[in-house]
Order: sequence, then structure tokens, then C-alpha cells
Amino acid sequence: NELVAGVHDRMPVILTPEGEDLWLDPDAQDPAALAPLFAPLGAEEMEAFAVSRRVNAPANDDPSVLDAPGPEPLPPKKGRVPAAQRDLWENGGDGGDEG
Repeated sequence: NELVAGVHDRMPVILTPEGEDLWLDPDAQDPAALAPLFAPLGAEEMEAFAVSRRVNAPANDDPSVLDAPGPEPLPPKKGRVPAAQRDLWENGGDGGDEG
């Protein structure tokens, strides 16, 4: 639907209460009977809100992942490459020394 399209080009199946019994019925094998369950849920029935990036790590299994995000930590600053290491890169790994 339009709401999910702003986040991703694919959308999971979201069952309505009316479709749950059919979805869970192990005898339901007719693709034509199951096809209506794959219709996207209407955007008006959903809500989008920002969550913390913590939601991306399964180890963060607590309700706080749904909290509004605060300022994200800055990535570590890239330091200067020491001259000796830079020389190795620039001189093909031999440090510029002969032999």
C-alpha cells in the first residue's frame, strides 16, 4: 500500500480477523481461495512512526525499541593514517626500502 511503499517495495501479508481461520486451515489448498488474503491492507488501517535503530538488533528485545528515536550516535571519527602505514600503501607494501 501507499504507506509501506515509502519504506520498502515489498509488504508482508497482514491478515484481517476474518482471514485468520482460512490462513490457518491446513486443508485450505486452493490458491484461488487463498489469493484474497494476499491483498495489501489499506493504508488507512495502518500507522507509521519512527522507532529507534535498536530495533535492527535481535538482542534488543524489549519495549524500548518502539520509543521515539533520540539523536543517533555519531560514527567514530576516522583518524589520520600514520605515515609509516601510508608509506606501505603508497609504495606497494615495501615501505619504500630497497631490499
